[in-house]
Amino acid sequence: MPYRLSSIVRALPRARRLLGAFLAAALTLILVPLGQPAAHAITAMGPTAAFGPDNTVLPQWYGDGTGLRLQPCLVATAVCFQVPNLPPGAAGFSSPSGEAFYWLAFGNLNTAGHPGTVASQLTMGVEAAFPTFPAPSVFSRVRFRIGVPSTGTYTVTYPYGTKTFNVGTLTTNVGKDINDTTDSGAFGTPTAPANFALATGPCPAGGCVGAGAGSPFEPFLTWDATLPAPPAGFLSDGVTPHAVTGSPTGNNVFRIEGTGINPTPTDPATACPAPLAGPNCIQTNLFVMNAQLAPGLSQAPSSLAFAAQAVGTTSAAQTVTVTNSSAAAITVGAPTIAGANAAEFAVATNTCAAVPAGGTCSIGVTFKPTALAATHAASLSIPGDVTGPLTVALSGATPAPVASVTPATVTFPDTQMPFTSAFQTVTVKNTGNSPLHVSSVALSGTNAADFAQTNTCVGTAVGPVGTCTVSLTFKPGSAAARSASLVVTDDASPTLAATTQSVPLAGTGTPAPPPPPLPTAS
Repeated sequence: MPYRLSSIVRALPRARRLLGAFLAAALTLILVPLGQPAAHAITAMGPTAAFGPDNTVLPQWYGDGTGLRLQPCLVATAVCFQVPNLPPGAAGFSSPSGEAFYWLAFGNLNTAGHPGTVASQLTMGVEAAFPTFPAPSVFSRVRFRIGVPSTGTYTVTYPYGTKTFNVGTLTTNVGKDINDTTDSGAFGTPTAPANFALATGPCPAGGCVGAGAGSPFEPFLTWDATLPAPPAGFLSDGVTPHAVTGSPTGNNVFRIEGTGINPTPTDPATACPAPLAGPNCIQTNLFVMNAQLAPGLSQAPSSLAFAAQAVGTTSAAQTVTVTNSSAAAITVGAPTIAGANAAEFAVATNTCAAVPAGGTCSIGVTFKPTALAATHAASLSIPGDVTGPLTVALSGATPAPVASVTPATVTFPDTQMPFTSAFQTVTVKNTGNSPLHVSSVALSGTNAADFAQTNTCVGTAVGPVGTCTVSLTFKPGSAAARSASLVVTDDASPTLAATTQSVPLAGTGTPAPPPPPLPTAS
């Protein structure tokens, strides 16, 4: 696998033992640092936060002197490095072998081997690993795994320096005649958590050493201006070999010099420039990288919920505060509002422009509903952050109508058949703050046919504190107790869903009077 954290950093004492064993291995490889650049290092570290399924506490970002800040790349796609045999994305950063990367770059070359051609690789990265041992480590890694055709001296030039290797013995481990790894930074031990600040700062004189403090990376490499551009929020797409910029020495290449190292010296993709061109030099200026930008701007709150607001009236403004937590000023663009009800929200105030490092600005938003609705929603977008616009969810409400029906019951006086009673009135009142709409007035129940109604409610909007009326009559169909219900259907609910108010109706029919006696003959 191209980049797998070895047990060399699981614990500091063990790391030292393994490092010593490695350097004394049968490769008989002597490391001679040459042309090491002036001290370079990651310069800044963010506050800590929990990451991954174990809520492992890590710095939210590491930054370089250009102001570029990178967060753990935990997206479950190729844009972030997916560690083999671990779940993709954040799920893979879990005990005991989880790994996450702030920055990762691979340079790949097919070098002459013994015999044939072998894959050689330069790996550079800033990694967090071992989430619970007893606390995670964060370290910078420089690894060379190179196959060579014969014993001898080989000089490797890479973006952060130069190293020379004297290979005294060839190995049967293909592509690892040179197998050199330096992990430096902040390491947790069985008795003490890592001091994450040790992953910043320059290497000691002579260069970083295994299990020591410091980082050689300053600044981080980034894609150059050659198209395609990286995806928004990332330094690269994670798969495309691409030219880079950022080397403090100007050597944005992975180059190996040594006798017969280039199996295809006429290939322009791997040929070295004059006077190095030929079979004894091979290089590439293409790197595959994985890195996710850390946000420099943040917003609080992330949503605004407006209280019930009468249609056609404007609310008081609610405020979103934008904070620049980066080390440089950031220009905030003009905020915009989009979404289903965007026209009902407005930016009322805006103090955001060039926000200094550590500074804040504010945006005021108002809500003016244009119609009664169960929900009003939109989104405020604030451009300026390298990871993409900040978004604030906007929601509002219009006060629901409230229906009050009086009286609660209607009882008609006894009514003689076949006559019709006098009218009795039911009043529907809107005690809410939005118009009430009555969709139907109906009679139901066993003896509904014995009652009749007319109304002024259906088809009109009953305004706040307004009323409409239902006029009822009773005409008994038999000489007995009769009952039914008056059912008023309206939108008196917080969601404007149909609701009903029911009024019981009662009356008693009495027999018709006997016919008058027939006249008698006198």
